[in-house]
Amino acid sequence: MKIYTHTPNPRHMDEVFAAAIVVAVRQPSELSFEFTNTAPTFLDPGDVVLDIGGQLDNVQWFDHHQDDPQVNAQCAATLVARALAPELLEAPGAGSLLERIRLQDAMGAATMAGELSLDFPVLQGIWFEDGILLGMFDEHPVAVTRMLAAVLRKEIADVQRRQKIKDLIGPYRDIDEIIFDLREVECGDKDRVYTSAVSEMVTSHVVTVNFGIGRSPDKVTIY
Repeated sequence: MKIYTHTPNPRHMDEVFAAAIVVAVRQPSELSFEFTNTAPTFLDPGDVVLDIGGQLDNVQWFDHHQDDPQVNAQCAATLVARALAPELLEAPGAGSLLERIRLQDAMGAATMAGELSLDFPVLQGIWFEDGILLGMFDEHPVAVTRMLAAVLRKEIADVQRRQKIKDLIGPYRDIDEIIFDLREVECGDKDRVYTSAVSEMVTSHVVTVNFGIGRSPDKVTIY
């Protein structure tokens, strides 16, 4: 896979995370970048163009710089997430990060600060941390992209597990409390646990759900 995006004048968070999402979902064995401000005239089937080219097909082209206000209000990262990994938009960590990147890239820092109620010292901290990551990307784009992709794959998997828990526990009603470890959840005859509804979700690998005791034995396994 070759990823085309603009040259670092300046580098933005949206193309960096757009690339990471593409790699997280498609998991290419080979990865390279071409930094150019001119849209390529030919693409191999696995290639992707991010944040340049003025096109959006949700497969290879992801550029929000268009006349359509609904597209222009997005950024490259949120366009890719919407098309390839909508779970990320619901993830506690990635979702808020992508929204912050979208606001800053599409609306500007002042709008972002207003929407998110950020004061100037907080903005300075955000820009400092972003600058470190962007500098690392410019020096080692493939390594940084694969590192971010690994984190994002985990975020996607966690959202999918949470949804699976919701689907499984929906029919049950009796209430109490139990902790499920999302990496592997098994409850059955030995615990006589029957889940009813998610009462609280936390941002780590643990979710708190309601359960009931005393119904006929059953088994629920989540991987």
